[in-house]
Parts: sequence; C-alpha cells; structure tokens
Amino acid sequence: MNKRSQISLINSQNWDRASGAIKFGQLYGSSIGLALAEDRMQTAVSSLVICPSSENAQIIADEINYFNQTDQIIEVFPDLEILPYDLSPPRRDIISKRSEILHKLINKEINLLVINASNLLWKLPPRDFFDSVSQQIEVGQSFSINGITEILKRSGFDRVAVVHDPGQYAVRGSIVDLYSPSEIYPIRIDLDDNHIDSIRLFDSASQLTIKQISKTWIIPANQFPRDSKAIDFFKANMRNHFEGNQMEWPLYNYIYTDPENHGVYNYLPLFYSTMSSILDFIDPSTRIFLIDDFSSSLLVFKHLIDQRFNDYQLDSQPIMHPNELFFNANKIIDDINRKNPLTIQSEKFT
Repeated sequence: MNKRSQISLINSQNWDRASGAIKFGQLYGSSIGLALAEDRMQTAVSSLVICPSSENAQIIADEINYFNQTDQIIEVFPDLEILPYDLSPPRRDIISKRSEILHKLINKEINLLVINASNLLWKLPPRDFFDSVSQQIEVGQSFSINGITEILKRSGFDRVAVVHDPGQYAVRGSIVDLYSPSEIYPIRIDLDDNHIDSIRLFDSASQLTIKQISKTWIIPANQFPRDSKAIDFFKANMRNHFEGNQMEWPLYNYIYTDPENHGVYNYLPLFYSTMSSILDFIDPSTRIFLIDDFSSSLLVFKHLIDQRFNDYQLDSQPIMHPNELFFNANKIIDDINRKNPLTIQSEKFT
C-alpha cells in the first residue's frame, strides 16, 4: 500500500521528505476528520490523535465517527476538567471513563484514541497498577466477600449504603453491589458458599435487575487505592517528602475518610513508586497524528502549571513541585517527534 492510498485527501507535495516529517495542510472544514476516518478504513494499526484543545478533540472525534464506515473502536480520553492544583476533585464519571479507556488500551481494545495535548503532561497512576488491580470475575468462580471487598478497596471504590454512581460498592449479606467503570450499569454479585452464584446488571434508580451476565471486569474506579496498606504508604511518603507537622495537614488527617475534598489529586505520586504517561498505555506500533500546533498548546499549559504553582501556595499544607506532578513539556515534545508523527492542519504549510 503506498502512502497516497492510505489517506486520499493527502497531497504528496506537502510531504517534507528531507526532514522525515510528514505534513498534511489545507484540510479545511471537516476534511481532517474525513482524512482520519479514511485512514482507519485502510489500516489495522492503532492511531493516536493529539489535538490542541479539548473542544477540538471532541469535534475531531465526532467527525471521525460520522465518516467512519468500520466497526473499529474510537474513543476520546476526557480531560479532568480541573485546573492544575485545584483542591476540588474531578467528577467521578470522568475518572471512571478515564479508567475504562486505560483498561481498554492495555487490552488493545481501542483502534483510535483522540486526546487533548495537555493530557500528555498529567502524570497517571502506573500501568502496572491497572494490570495488577483489574480483575475478571465470572459465575462459578471461588470468591469470598472479604476477597471481593479487598479488590474494591484496592481499586479505589467507596463503600456506600446503596450504589448509584460509578466507583461505589455496597455489601448486604452475601450480595455485593458495585459500579465498575467497565460496565454501563452497576453489577450485583450473589455469592453462595464462597462461590459466585450469579452476576446481574441492575438499574441504579429502581435497583431492579436488567439482565444476567456470565462474567465482567472489576477495574480501578479511581486514580488511587483506598486499602489500608496503600494509605499507610501514602502517609509515610507525605511525612518524608515535606517538612512540617503532618498533624496540621488536612489531607494527612482526612486521607481515610475524605481525601477528594482535601486535594488528593495533587499528591497522587505519593501513592506510587513511579508514575506513567498516557503514552505508556499506547501500543508501540501506534501511528501518531498531530492536529495543528500541539507543541504550542503544551507550552501554554506548562506556563499555566507554573503560574498556578506560584499563585496557589497553601498555608494549610505544602504542595508538590510541578516536576513531581507533571511531565516536562519539552521532553514530551521531543518524545513525540521521535515517533515520526504525521502533522495535519487546515492552513497551508509555509
């Protein structure tokens, strides 16, 4: 297959053969989405599309889905919708969707992923956290109530009286209700003598069964674990990382009961020995498309990170340095460029 046949809207005279870079210009209106959709119809290799903004990412994804004539899976990695160093937490549905996508990437279930460039800078929980915590369960499998609840705690689920939202679980006798990001509906697990007797999807409003299923996945519902071992590890790291009296730090004192409302997402690296980039979840063979000037978007976001760090120093507790919470923008730009990305823009290249 030659390069011209891969994407019919490409004009080969826009290819910069001398530098090895490939650039497609003058794709006006919805032509970018059409070109990417045509590419999906001509290759089985997965693709990553990096856009300059979340709005642009959603538009591109909608256009690809509109023109797409295959059954390949196209996803948008959602923004956290919080500013760097915000104390308010991201919405739980956003966290759940991000977990679902990361799980699918690990299992190579996404053909094309569209992201806002700023997501390249946010540090994510390590890939092996998702590998080690994710658990497939099926009818007939040996499992105890304690075994399931330990998995749920490790996966960041919150225990509640009645399950309504993603990331929640409840225990009533031999029944465990949970809302895993892997399913559209919450799950009801009925155990009989330490074996899974049935797995049912149910309606969160009426609590009535929708249908029975034979197996499902429990995947992380949050970006940090909630079990006692992980919390103790976090508290030890927080004590060792910062100077001062930890008993005066709200997050340190409320890490068991209310971490989200005390800025826990600004301290995620303290839960782990290492952190991952979204690129660590992408298959090495993935083709990367850059929409417009992604490097300028990254540098603008880097400036916002530094500005927020300087302006939002907290009296109540110390905060982590940008280098600890975010990846270096210039290094990410270099890493992307080494992967021979294809740049697409609506304007003519000069």
